[in-house]
Amino acid sequence: TNTRPHQLLITKVKRFGGSSSFTRRSQWTVEQLRQVNGINPNKDCPEFNLVFDNAVDLWLASSSAEKCIFVQILYHACQTYWEGKAGSLGKVSHRRRASHCAHPEVEAGPSDCSPSSATRALKPQQKSYIPARQTEFINCQSKLTG
Repeated sequence: TNTRPHQLLITKVKRFGGSSSFTRRSQWTVEQLRQVNGINPNKDCPEFNLVFDNAVDLWLASSSAEKCIFVQILYHACQTYWEGKAGSLGKVSHRRRASHCAHPEVEAGPSDCSPSSATRALKPQQKSYIPARQTEFINCQSKLTG
């Protein structure tokens, strides 16, 4: 897709001998994917590593060509996801706090509902965002990430 998916998951599946169905073994979000390591950019080999927050996984494609296709698709999907996420985080959210100066029915006493306290209560507040770290592609042939 060329639009940012709502959620991007990487799922590891396995087919057990004689079965035609696959079983899900592990699943990660793209935010957990820290690095795609092609191992050697100068040699066609089917091995590559995916480094997640909590795991390093050695993957073996059935061929070098299959690895290339997988890395190209993963690279494009990650770029689209992170670019879309950066665009949506660029919109600053302002919230106004409701005034806490309602006059409750309490016994007589000094009120803190001066104009200056009401002004402070309506002051806009910005949410601060800590951007997630994008996926890094290393040791991949430039044709795959170019």
